[in-house]
Amino acid sequence: MVLRRLAALVIFGIGAFLLYRVVDAASAYSARGGDFAGYLFEPPSGILQLAGSALMVVGGLLGALRIKGGAITGLVGSLIIAALGALLLSSTSDIQVGLDEALYAMAGILLSFLILTLRRV
Repeated sequence: MVLRRLAALVIFGIGAFLLYRVVDAASAYSARGGDFAGYLFEPPSGILQLAGSALMVVGGLLGALRIKGGAITGLVGSLIIAALGALLLSSTSDIQVGLDEALYAMAGILLSFLILTLRRV
C-alpha cells in the first residue's frame, strides 16, 4: 500500500515537472512575440506535452489518494509523453532532442505498471 502511494507520488512529481517545462517554454515563446496557441499547435509537440503531463499529474494525484483510475490515467499520460519522445527522436538525428521525454515516459510507464500489478491491501 505504501509502495503504491509512493509510486503515484513519483508519477505526480514527474508530471508536475513536465508541466512546469511546458509553462516555462510557453512563456519564453510568448516573450519572443509568439502566442500560446502558436506554441501549442505549431508544431503540435506542445499540446502533446501539455496533455501528457496534465494526465500524469491527475493520475498521480488520484493514485496517491487511492481513487480508482489513477494508475490508468497516469499510464495514458506517460504513453502520450512516450509518443512525443518517439516523434522528437524520429524527427532529428540528435538524440538529445527527445531523450528527456523518453526517459520520463519510461519511468511513468514502469511506475504505472507497478501500481497496477501490486495487490491492494
